Amino acid sequence: MDHELPNLSVHQLLYVREAARAPTWTEAARRLGVSQSALSQGVAEVERRLDVTLFDRRGRHRLGTQELRAVLPIAEQVLAATDDLTRHLAELATGRRGIVRIGMIDTAALGTLAGPLSLFRAQNPEVRTTLVVESSVPLAEKVATGTLDLAVAVVPNPIIDANPTRFDVRIVDEEPIHVYAPTAKEAQADPTRWGPWVSYPHGSQTRRLIEQALIARGVTPSVVAESSNPDVLRQMVRLGVGWCAMPRDVAEAGIDAARTPTTSNDQPGMCRVSGPPLTHRTIALVRRRDALPNGAVEALVELITQTNQGASVKRPKATRGRPA
Repeated sequence: MDHELPNLSVHQLLYVREAARAPTWTEAARRLGVSQSALSQGVAEVERRLDVTLFDRRGRHRLGTQELRAVLPIAEQVLAATDDLTRHLAELATGRRGIVRIGMIDTAALGTLAGPLSLFRAQNPEVRTTLVVESSVPLAEKVATGTLDLAVAVVPNPIIDANPTRFDVRIVDEEPIHVYAPTAKEAQADPTRWGPWVSYPHGSQTRRLIEQALIARGVTPSVVAESSNPDVLRQMVRLGVGWCAMPRDVAEAGIDAARTPTTSNDQPGMCRVSGPPLTHRTIALVRRRDALPNGAVEALVELITQTNQGASVKRPKATRGRPA
């Protein structure tokens, strides 16, 4: 061996990761369950053993250095692999498959994931599933760091695109997104008169797709309210707060299905603008490519894939790495 490896512990790498992630070191120490002085000492020890400076003090703040940006992705990979190994050994010891940690965008619960997850639980009663609902970008981040085993997210995705070789991406659905107006009369208006809008949170992939499509139609999207909860968006449209663009299955789910406008009435409701979809969004299963084999995750992926292959929409073939 040409050089001696630094003597670093997994806990020390964990300290560095949380110090980099948390908004303050006080919050990082709280998440770790240690004192702030213990956190500072742990990070300082990593700096000493690597002979680098990871954080610069600027008054009361600590700013990450260029060396931190080099160390952090490696630390995250080591921590994710350690977690994989721990869970894999526990599965071998108990003969059980343990826990499957799944992340999803909110609408996946109504479509892509609902049926397969119910069937998976019935077929694998010994497997405990945990669910996290977030937007696509933080879901991809959690997959990258090993916090989640699998995510149902929208692609393209900047986290995946920045490092496509780290991810296994399988496209499973193409969701049509339609425009909905508060009344049937408004739904017949020219696109230049659409709005104002209630929409998904700023920065979400779905909102970005919607706004790009609206601009292409000559619409300037003026957003007056936003929510990640589709029930809230539907209710705001019904109350006349604004227009909304949503996946059709989500907008028209349940007993309050949207009405396709056929008259010029001005009664409040939620009316789909007639014609083709405004745009589509691509839904994919996202995993870490270097994760240890997990039979439960593989079984769930196959169920989701098989279920969505039976849908009427045309889907691209599964891909690895950067989505087509």
